[in-house]
Amino acid sequence: MPNLGVKLLIMKAPFMIFTVVFLFFTTLSKGQILLCAGLHVVASIDSPECGSSIATITATGIGGTKPYLYSISVNQFQSSNIFHVTTGDFYQLQIKDSNNCGYDTVLSVKANSVPYNNWVGSSDNVWENPINWSCGFIPDSLSNVVINSGTVILNSNVTVNSLKVNPSAVLTVNSGFNLIVLH
Repeated sequence: MPNLGVKLLIMKAPFMIFTVVFLFFTTLSKGQILLCAGLHVVASIDSPECGSSIATITATGIGGTKPYLYSISVNQFQSSNIFHVTTGDFYQLQIKDSNNCGYDTVLSVKANSVPYNNWVGSSDNVWENPINWSCGFIPDSLSNVVINSGTVILNSNVTVNSLKVNPSAVLTVNSGFNLIVLH
């Protein structure tokens, strides 16, 4: 039996860390073993917001013969390459092409321990208005705050885990109030 080999790839994303292990698998066709070295899959994992435990895996097939079919955790194959999964678990992502050649990937989907609360400014420019935040609550010391655009005015003492203000945005902390950023 030929040595199929194993590749280990460790990737770090700004919002989540996950490990991807690539493994070849073989298919039997009329007594022959087809090695699927030309087919592989790349997976991206979108981190959940607001403390959600649901992440999105998007798989992209490379090589082989299109169309591709995808499966997660040995469920039935489907044409959609998008899967919604619970964080904090391992998932087996499989791909097969139109020649029934396949490839396996094992994903570890880690939970986001600190939610990202993005400024949406849907009501006004007041920090203290929960409607203005993507999570629907005012950021606190457990929140990673992202302000991509607009003007935000802070009228209270606030502590947040982290803060990112893009150059096109303006954050004003009114006199007598403090904004403390822990990280």
